[in-house]
Amino acid sequence: MFENLFPFFVAWAALAVVVVGLAVYRWVVGLHEDDTIHISDPKFQVEQGAYARKLDGIEKWGKSLTAIVGAGGLALAIAFLYRAWVANSSIGMVR
Repeated sequence: MFENLFPFFVAWAALAVVVVGLAVYRWVVGLHEDDTIHISDPKFQVEQGAYARKLDGIEKWGKSLTAIVGAGGLALAIAFLYRAWVANSSIGMVR
């Protein structure tokens, strides 16, 4: 009965792993970021701008995918509970 939800669960779990991987990647990129602002040296300004753009892109994708994973997990939980409720309510019925 619940085997029909298994492919959706696998897809959701794969997407959740991607979100965790993206979080780790963002952490690794953030390790190389310099927290002090360099005003006098244009080389550092370009480098800081590149890191800032990269981190903004990673965070944009991370927020979007996290919302999708959350909504998908909620939809899977609702589908699972509904199927369990329907199965439980028809146990004593004669067809």
